[in-house]
This record gives sequence, structure tokens and C-alpha cells, in this order.
Amino acid sequence: GKGGQLRDIWGQIAEVADLYTLPLGLQICRLICAWALANAVRGYEVFAIDADGAYLQATRRGPPTYLVIPAELMALLPESSRELCKGMRTPAFQLNTPIYGETDAGDDWAAFFEDVLTRFGWRRLEAAGGEQLFLKELPAVEGPPVQLLLGMYVDDGAIAGPRDVVLQELNLIGQE
Repeated sequence: GKGGQLRDIWGQIAEVADLYTLPLGLQICRLICAWALANAVRGYEVFAIDADGAYLQATRRGPPTYLVIPAELMALLPESSRELCKGMRTPAFQLNTPIYGETDAGDDWAAFFEDVLTRFGWRRLEAAGGEQLFLKELPAVEGPPVQLLLGMYVDDGAIAGPRDVVLQELNLIGQE
């Protein structure tokens, strides 16, 4: 297919209106790169970022979902889980976190991540439409404030700013 098209698991072009988060578009990527370039004299750089185990950090927001444990897999469960299943005709557990590949899993993560960023002083730029584009301003030792620009699509993204400040900020967010 042509580049820049988002396709569903059946190979059909996905309806963007069905997505909570939009893919990090070329315009946003260019904006983040231009932001770093315009501030290169202040030491700004662009970094690719990836959230490890993103979905496991988020809370499931939709209706209750249960995972049925097939009999063939029971032996692979820890003893404590097998004990829980003993009285069940059909062993099943309620899922509290989204699972990669579920329709709403990326949306659950995006909502969680936006909440985390907001708690750390980031604000979403509404001009970005449905794309997740965030800005954070930090006081500088001298001169204008340091402004970090972060674009995210599910668990992958890009961030621009001075290396030491970006690394410090990502470390802070990563502790959440």
C-alpha cells in the first residue's frame, strides 16, 4: 500500500474517526524537528522515545473483560493461579489492564499517559487536533524558559529539547 495509510488487521484503510489517538503524522514529526532546529543554538535535539510495557501500566477503561484459561494451558500457570481455578467450571479472570492488539488498548494507554504528563506539568496543544502533542515550559538558569515538545502515538514518540533536560524529564516520567 501507499505510505501514510493506517490499515486495520484485515488490510483495509482504517477510519481515523474511530481512533482516540491519531498516528504521529509527518507534520507533527516535522514540527518537532523544526522546533529543535530553531532552538539548536540553545542545545535542542530530537530524541525517539518508546514506553516499555506501556499497556501494562494503563488501567482498562471499558466494560469488564474476562480472560478464559484453556485447559491446555492450566499446567503453565503458577501453582497459586491453579489453586484459584480449582472450583471454576470455566477458569476465567477479569483483566485490569489492556492487552496489546485489543481495539481500545492504545486508547487506554494514551489516556493514562496524558494523565501522567498533565500531573508533571505538561499541557496538550489543542492545535494538534487528535494527535498527542504536548508542551512543557521549565525555567532556565538564564534567558528564555526551556520548552520541551513531545509528540506521542500510543507508546512511540519524539521529544525535542536540551539533552540533559529531556533525559531528566523522561526519567521523572518513567518513575510514574
